[in-house]
Amino acid sequence: MEDYGGMLNFRYWSGLTVLVWIVSCFLFWMKSPHQLPYVYGLVLAVPLVLVPRITRTGWPFVWGCLLVVAALFNAGFMAAIFALPWLIWVCQGTVNAWRQESWHTWPGRLRLAAWSYLPVGALWWLADRWGWFPFGFDPTIGLLTAAHFHYAGFALPWLTAVVLPQAPGVVTRWGAGLVIGGIGMVAIGILGTQWGFPYWIEMIAVTLLVAGAWVSAWGFARRSFQEKDTPAILWRIAALSLLAGMGLALLYGWRVLFPVPGLTIPWMYALHGTLNALGFAAPGVWAATWNPGYGNTKRASTGK
Repeated sequence: MEDYGGMLNFRYWSGLTVLVWIVSCFLFWMKSPHQLPYVYGLVLAVPLVLVPRITRTGWPFVWGCLLVVAALFNAGFMAAIFALPWLIWVCQGTVNAWRQESWHTWPGRLRLAAWSYLPVGALWWLADRWGWFPFGFDPTIGLLTAAHFHYAGFALPWLTAVVLPQAPGVVTRWGAGLVIGGIGMVAIGILGTQWGFPYWIEMIAVTLLVAGAWVSAWGFARRSFQEKDTPAILWRIAALSLLAGMGLALLYGWRVLFPVPGLTIPWMYALHGTLNALGFAAPGVWAATWNPGYGNTKRASTGK
């Protein structure tokens, strides 16, 4: 289970993971992108499809299948039991990342951030399935926090680490720093708003994260001109989707000063969530791992 064992098997398993994810979504959730269960389908793409492709191990897919089962139960003890293995696995991945990566390089810092934020998302997923919502969050915000740390927290810094060596410079380093810090700052800002702190804290945090993400999108676009055929197209899709998705995040973050009619939370996870998950993260991961010899094949995987 630790390695797919060859490119042919890797492509076979990649196709299988996508098929299982699609069937799961359409069987149980995707009646409308404006319904909250739609977010379950978006989050499940990370353990079922993206992380197996990044690590080239089968275990995240297994734990992702258990997350599907967890989503079928009403929130409570049984649902939490099925969600727990994913949290344990990503915590092990985080420990391995801190053993393997170097904090002294920007790509290393970004990968460490990705694997450090992912357990936070897994913990919020577990909390959702348990029916426990800390800090006074309602179930909607709790589930969206899980989605935030799976995509902005994990996929964004991991993919930024892939393209950073091709676009060195002060701007990209600042962008990388904003990505690493902005993810946590947004979560703190939302928590502050929940507790009655000034709204501008969340607004500034969102702005900084969006700025870092847009620098990453510029890196994806540059990478697309260094690739050919399908990877080039995928990088361009990822870049454009990240620009658009984070643009929506910026509009929503500034909603108190400049309200946009109709830009509600259901519309945000329908548009912003879909753009980030299916427009940015999925094409980006596919492009980054298209070459069977890509540099991060064994990075931060559980096992060896």
